[in-house]
Amino acid sequence: ITSICAGLSSMLITIQGVTLTAYFYPIVWEHIHLVDLTPGTFYSWIIAFLLTDFCYYLGHRAIHEWGFMWGFHSTHHSSEYYNLSTALRQGSIQEFAMMFFDFLQAVIVPPTMYIPHKALSLLFGIWQHTEIIPHLGPFEYIFNSPSPHRVHHGRNPYVYDRNYGGTLIIWDRMFGTYAAERDEEPVVYGLVTPSNTFNQLRVQSSSTYIKYFTKPFLKNEDGTDMFPRWALKIKTMFAPPCAYPGT
Repeated sequence: ITSICAGLSSMLITIQGVTLTAYFYPIVWEHIHLVDLTPGTFYSWIIAFLLTDFCYYLGHRAIHEWGFMWGFHSTHHSSEYYNLSTALRQGSIQEFAMMFFDFLQAVIVPPTMYIPHKALSLLFGIWQHTEIIPHLGPFEYIFNSPSPHRVHHGRNPYVYDRNYGGTLIIWDRMFGTYAAERDEEPVVYGLVTPSNTFNQLRVQSSSTYIKYFTKPFLKNEDGTDMFPRWALKIKTMFAPPCAYPGT
């Protein structure tokens, strides 16, 4: 129920019934595109597919590793269960962060090609949220699947900041963010600091609150400040969530 409610809340911010990205993408494309791809040609669809997926990788990695963006996305990782409903568990304002990376491809990809590719990418991501499907062997040399995405949703130390790919896993393999699932160490799902609530407002905001109002003021066992200088406190707010303890 919490995952479904999170999915519904992520759809509240729209313009004329469409998402912010879908609304603004044609406007951005009109002003910045440098190449006119011919819709319907094979090479154009391949280029659009690769760019859509690569921009997703960049955006997904950014909202994990840029600390000030983590609160936009952490709702998706807050579930300690892993099933298809987890795919619906999205941050209410996550799109504000991701849409800027989608706009990067507007240099080349026209709206008529971007929207179907984005929709197919989102649909492909749904089936990745399951524990039923095992490791798929050579398929995972190129494509993402439930096994690497289970790793992405874990809180074990070996899975931190891994497997950001959408449809393709090649970006993770190319840029050093890939990690394989370990049979000897099953993935434990959820946040390092669990939200421990089904309250939708707290689920959506707990990581942001911790990031800015709790983590910078953590104490050591002897009672001294873990981050004694304000420069360090501010650094923790913008550093990747797992760069320091407590998130």
